[in-house]
Amino acid sequence: MEKGNITMQERAKRLRLLADRLLRDVLSGGTLYADEVSSLQRDIHRLIDELYPLRGGTPEEEASRCLALLAGYGVCMYANPEDDRKRLSVLSRSRRMLDSLSPSPLRERLLEACSSFS
Repeated sequence: MEKGNITMQERAKRLRLLADRLLRDVLSGGTLYADEVSSLQRDIHRLIDELYPLRGGTPEEEASRCLALLAGYGVCMYANPEDDRKRLSVLSRSRRMLDSLSPSPLRERLLEACSSFS
């Protein structure tokens, strides 16, 4: 489940952090230069591509992966038909995951992420 020395969970965490940073910087009206946005977008898209084919070993790991992917898709500007298909697949998987998760902050965040795409 690892690629190099970076685990799936580390990739998911990194993707969430980058997506949060981009969203926070844009919403705050802070100064973002075009090259910064472009670099963030490339990193986000790369992490999406790395995480998409992976699967979590537990329902919680899978929910965390789905949450990270939805965060990435939510801020990614490089949309194409293949990315849209993958986003819909992750959204469908996330909705199915909700039933297998016990009440927790992770479940609530995943539910909120799913709702934001509806």
